[in-house]
Amino acid sequence: MWNASDKTIVFPGVEGDRLVFCPAKSLSDFTQGSFGIAEPHNSQPIPMTNIDLILVPGLVFDRYGYRVGYGKGYYDRLIETHPNVITIGVCLDEFFIERLPSEPWDARVNFVATQLGIFKTECEVL
Repeated sequence: MWNASDKTIVFPGVEGDRLVFCPAKSLSDFTQGSFGIAEPHNSQPIPMTNIDLILVPGLVFDRYGYRVGYGKGYYDRLIETHPNVITIGVCLDEFFIERLPSEPWDARVNFVATQLGIFKTECEVL
């Protein structure tokens, strides 16, 4: 059981072109969803105003919080439309690099977590 605290833990699911987050208490609360990824089923999405922190998956992150994801822009849109939610990118240390190329629509995470620690991303100097 992953919810041993008084916090509600929610998991992402795809609804159209956006992510929604639903609670799940055990693995039996999941079914195969979009892109073959397990998603919670049979529960109502939690409003984004009730979410404090999001762990953001990615293939590679840089020190400025940019990432290479899976190409659909779900997390970029989510971060852009909910800037007050804390975001932590998660990757292996060898995939946490100095700098990635970025586009104007790329959204940045606030922190990056690797097996070596949690790192605050740097402000971008233009």
